[in-house]
Amino acid sequence: MARRIFVDIETLPPDKGASAAGLPEEVAACSEEEFRRLALDGDFGRVLTIGLIVEHDEQIIHRGLLGRERRTMTFHLDEARTLRGFWKLLTGFNLNHDLVIGHNVQAGKRAE
Repeated sequence: MARRIFVDIETLPPDKGASAAGLPEEVAACSEEEFRRLALDGDFGRVLTIGLIVEHDEQIIHRGLLGRERRTMTFHLDEARTLRGFWKLLTGFNLNHDLVIGHNVQAGKRAE
């Protein structure tokens, strides 16, 4: 009864307007291209959406995007809400049987 969770996380650079005072000086002074690259930096990037497919015993049980309103199909930009939804989907995750599969996903140590 293994689950396979396929994920793709899309990110944004920090919110320059809302938190300009809280950004380090070197970030506030970087070029537009450098600023956009901050989306890929774990210290500064923000989660926009998490695309996923969840399989249980090779049957797809969930597919979709976290971080988007179902009714309007627009991104809500609430990173904490998106991450809470993702962790909720991982409830009951079993390190001995289940897998998370994605681009740049690092393997952790399996429980012995």
